[in-house]
Amino acid sequence: MFRALDRFSDLCVVQVDAHLDWTDSYGEFRESHSSPMRRASEMPHITSMVQFGLRGLGSSRPTAFADARQWDSVLVPAPQVHRDGAEAACSLIPQAPCYYITVDIDGLVPSICPGTGSPQPGGLLYDQVREIIRAVAARGPIVGLDVCEVSPPYDWANQTSLYAAQLILDAICFATKGMASR
Repeated sequence: MFRALDRFSDLCVVQVDAHLDWTDSYGEFRESHSSPMRRASEMPHITSMVQFGLRGLGSSRPTAFADARQWDSVLVPAPQVHRDGAEAACSLIPQAPCYYITVDIDGLVPSICPGTGSPQPGGLLYDQVREIIRAVAARGPIVGLDVCEVSPPYDWANQTSLYAAQLILDAICFATKGMASR
């Protein structure tokens, strides 16, 4: 997905995820579910990144976290968002000409979004993720958005799909409002 955005020369990626996704390789594969943020960091048009909700045990080795920090990705663990509040967390979003938002549904607390293959306790609340999306739209144009890893078979009540759809709708509304104010 990030390759398709190479027409933007200065793009900030805003990720909500339980996992860092900065693994260099998963076995013999350099492109996997464990590596999209590292692969994004290697692209010249991706110039900044902030990662919210991190907490997944075993999601990456210490060297991957060190590499992400060395690249200057802003790492915001879920406990920090809970402790300091969404507004303080949003103040860490880098200023950029445009933004791409990626929400892995396991970034949210599994009590509201159980329909994912990698649920991790202690996730972000819907209101916190909504506030992150709102803050991004207030900073600049959102040029793309994805919500991934929604797995309806793991969710008997279909509430994960509803939260995912609501976050997409929120992003559309915030982006539209942001465009009207620019």
